Amino acid sequence: MTAHSAIEAGHINITLAEFIEQKGRTNAAILIGCTGPALLKAVIAGRAISVELAEDGTVRATETKAFPAR
Repeated sequence: MTAHSAIEAGHINITLAEFIEQKGRTNAAILIGCTGPALLKAVIAGRAISVELAEDGTVRATETKAFPAR
């Protein structure tokens, strides 16, 4: 894990790019529930997406955006 990673209450949070690096784009997409090209597009666009890995194996991706969006 890199300095951007954090462990909180049994969950591991990493960046989307780190998750893709660890799992591969196809597997990462399957685990998140989207397509590989969608993941690549999000990374290239520089979107602030973090992936939460729970102890039970579930995966959840969330995006942090400024409000209001402009």
